[in-house]
Amino acid sequence: MAQFSTVYPTPLERQFTRFYHPENHQYAHIHKNKSVTLLGLSPSHPAVKEGVTKVEFSKAASGNEALGKRKRNALGLRPDTLVCTITTVKGNEFRINACTNVDLVEINQRLASNPELVSKDPEGAGFICIGLTRLETDMERCFPGFKMGGAVMRYRQIEAEEALISSH
Repeated sequence: MAQFSTVYPTPLERQFTRFYHPENHQYAHIHKNKSVTLLGLSPSHPAVKEGVTKVEFSKAASGNEALGKRKRNALGLRPDTLVCTITTVKGNEFRINACTNVDLVEINQRLASNPELVSKDPEGAGFICIGLTRLETDMERCFPGFKMGGAVMRYRQIEAEEALISSH
């Protein structure tokens, strides 16, 4: 009789391709349709390790209002566009730039009242913002310096399979 794994990948693992920027310790999770992009800090970022006490979005990002089906008036983010400033438990401040070429659709409003989400769940509820990739743009130009995060996904899959085997 065949045995089936009871460990299922999360929606993030199933629906998004993970890209990581090794120098800035940021991620861009791109949806399968290559349009919706989640931007945030990777677990290796110093701010995530220290613990976040405050997230203050830039005036341009917080005043952004993307409207309608095609998200008119969305702020065009570039790699050097400041999205927010993060303050840690130790008092260090980190200026978080977009590191990508996307249109800003939404900032994570929950971070204003609950900034520790960035430290507790950086690749889930602690994302910084959501952007839209223009479908006609080249992925290399849109995400300069990012590396595909397949090794991270494979590591988590092996870890989950080992946990399943050890529980039997």
